[in-house]
Amino acid sequence: LHPDRADLSDNDRSCVLRVSAPGMSVLLAGDIERAAEARLLRDHRARLSADVLIAPHHGSRTSSTRAFVEAVSPRRVIFGAGWRSYYGHPHPQVTARYAAIGSQMRTTGVEGAVTLWLDGDGALQWRSWRRERSRFWNAPPLP
Repeated sequence: LHPDRADLSDNDRSCVLRVSAPGMSVLLAGDIERAAEARLLRDHRARLSADVLIAPHHGSRTSSTRAFVEAVSPRRVIFGAGWRSYYGHPHPQVTARYAAIGSQMRTTGVEGAVTLWLDGDGALQWRSWRRERSRFWNAPPLP
């Protein structure tokens, strides 16, 4: 879906892909911020809706605008952000936007690898490595 022009910041030139299969769609938003989100809303609004969103820019406060969050309307959001991120990712204002629309969220720095699949009934499922392989030595860190 993006980028279509080169007059953007480095982050906003991130590749944005929408992958779909019967029963599920995933939007991979790269490192985009507000400017690229606005361009996507302008040029591709009808194609942004997705069941799963890999959150833009690690969940920084310069991304995941209310309009973008509402257009994508993901059931599940994955933040690719480290535990106790130096930059505070995902930002509490961002997670609040996703919570306001009922999205379930996972952060890789807390959960480890996150796996998605459709079960035999076609329902979207997910699990995280730390929840599945829970041992005292790899317990999820506290935020």
